Amino acid sequence: MATLRISVGSFGLAMLASLGFGCGGSVEIDGQGQGGSAGAGGGQGGFPGSGGSGGAAGQPSLPVCTVFSQNSGFETCVEGWTRRVNVQNCASALPRSGFVCPTPSTVDTCAGDTDCTTSPNGYCMGGVQYSGCFCNYGCLTDSDCGGGQVCLCQDPVGQCVPAGCHSDAECGNGYCITYDYNPGCGGVAFACVTPQDECQSGAQCSTGYCGLAPDGHRICTYAGCVIGRPFLVKGEDRLAPIVQRDDWLKTHRGIFDEVGSSDQRQRLAGYYAQVGQMEHAAVAAFARLAMQLISFGAPSELVELAIQAQRDEVGHARLAFGLASELAGTPVGPGALSIDGSLDNVSLEHVAHTTVVEGCVGETIAALEAAELKERAVNSELGNVFEQIAGDEAMHAQLAWRVVAWLLEVGGTPVRAAVHRGFHDALLRPRIARRAAPEDSPYGALDDELAGEVRNQVLNEIIAPVANSLGIEILEFNRAA
Repeated sequence: MATLRISVGSFGLAMLASLGFGCGGSVEIDGQGQGGSAGAGGGQGGFPGSGGSGGAAGQPSLPVCTVFSQNSGFETCVEGWTRRVNVQNCASALPRSGFVCPTPSTVDTCAGDTDCTTSPNGYCMGGVQYSGCFCNYGCLTDSDCGGGQVCLCQDPVGQCVPAGCHSDAECGNGYCITYDYNPGCGGVAFACVTPQDECQSGAQCSTGYCGLAPDGHRICTYAGCVIGRPFLVKGEDRLAPIVQRDDWLKTHRGIFDEVGSSDQRQRLAGYYAQVGQMEHAAVAAFARLAMQLISFGAPSELVELAIQAQRDEVGHARLAFGLASELAGTPVGPGALSIDGSLDNVSLEHVAHTTVVEGCVGETIAALEAAELKERAVNSELGNVFEQIAGDEAMHAQLAWRVVAWLLEVGGTPVRAAVHRGFHDALLRPRIARRAAPEDSPYGALDDELAGEVRNQVLNEIIAPVANSLGIEILEFNRAA
């Protein structure tokens, strides 16, 4: 078992103090200074050390696809990837007359597909791993999805997934195929094949994941469930694509001078670009929270803290993209983030559920991860970066718990059921298979053993006790942790 260098208990006391339980005040992180060092990133070119897959200059070498199945314009390949040959509408098996929730509980939101009517193409999902069944919403055409997405045909109905291309026709002489969108957390996205691709699926990678580098080619990568409050829309993480730009970064000088290996620099650049994506998405998550709180007539202090958290997350995104840019040798930042559908459901119950998943669980864990990374940082400059992030994320987690406490006070039994369900949904979010190589931890990327130990201690020593202090019993949550 990995040994942590931080005291998880002190964070738990701070969370309880924010709700008026126990004593104490703000979270303190050992160390000195705030923020990172200024300096230059920049340079030209893409990621160093990419393998490339050959082919004529400027033309990709098309991957082999042994077709396993075909579905409405999609071809699924035995080799582990899916191709969007042409644009067609998806079929729907909804409503399914034979579906019955297999694990009924007191917090179910549906017993069958006909209960899911908030948006079109609703269906009831659940299974033996769920504590109850919940509504999910799909698509039939690309127009049902937000900008930068396609409708991936599945059973019982299509699902919107991120995409840089809609079909082969947009890729010149290449293919529009999948890659691992959020390695380690699940999900795929589509992009054109490029001459520099070193993989088409995780089956070709010793790491198990084929992701996208900031310059747009596929690389073997480690899992990247990284710091930052997720921006959830209909239960799915919404992220902006990574593009080349220099106005969304705070430059750093010399933090990674000790990283001499081009492979490690590429790996870390991809990791920090993903961190930047998550921090950028968190800006949208807090903007939505502020609007929702205003619509509910929430206390001014909660609204003010949500707006301040937005500013914090802008700073975190700039820090992360600055680190990615230094490592990559080219400036990178976020593209446009689709917000379609993000305000479709503005109810006390929905906001309570989302705040539990995004904040009470997501940011509580993120704060402890950043604190652990600060203690392991290879130099004081990088330690200062994670010190700033850890302190901010701890305050954001405190805000989430305070928002949930207020919603429980004003919302009664329906909100309590939504909060209870939120903890179970957060627990069921896929765990990290691997964050990074163990040798990357001093450079700010937790490996799977350390990340797992942080998660387990946070679940058992902070989240469960604080939830119980609000009268939310999550014994099943404790056992599963």
